[in-house]
Amino acid sequence: MTSTNSQTGLAPSKAQRLASEKVLDNQQTLRGRGSNRPLKALGIAQAAQAFVNIGITISSQIADDPEQKTAWCSVEGLGKETWHYVLMLLGKPDVKVDTMIRRFEEDAVGKQLSVDVTRKLVKDTARTYKVGATDLDHAIWAWQRKQRRPSARSRDRSLTPSRRP
Repeated sequence: MTSTNSQTGLAPSKAQRLASEKVLDNQQTLRGRGSNRPLKALGIAQAAQAFVNIGITISSQIADDPEQKTAWCSVEGLGKETWHYVLMLLGKPDVKVDTMIRRFEEDAVGKQLSVDVTRKLVKDTARTYKVGATDLDHAIWAWQRKQRRPSARSRDRSLTPSRRP
């Protein structure tokens, strides 16, 4: 069963799915529950339609606006953090609280805070040091990327008693 997006009123057609899979050679899916997750290309097309429905027709009109955020988040698989990332990609100062930001926060503060508190801390820190919030986000991300962390698999092995032949 194909679901219809409530904001756009659109259900992905067979032609849209084919275009995404074959023409764009993109079969990546958005996050979501179940095995019938929407394709990324279709999700972006639905988000574009949701923007058009509220009068947004060019990227320079996109702002950190509740109505626009609601339109973006109305598409299955697109949520608050991808909204913040879109703003960053459009040159708006923002922070995407992702895994790398969370790891940095945990190393610095010793625990994870709420997403909103984390975003505010990064933005406030950027303001204090007179750097852009997006620039600080990228710097944190780059720093964390270089840090070595044991994988979940190796952590699991370290808990298992060694077996000698």
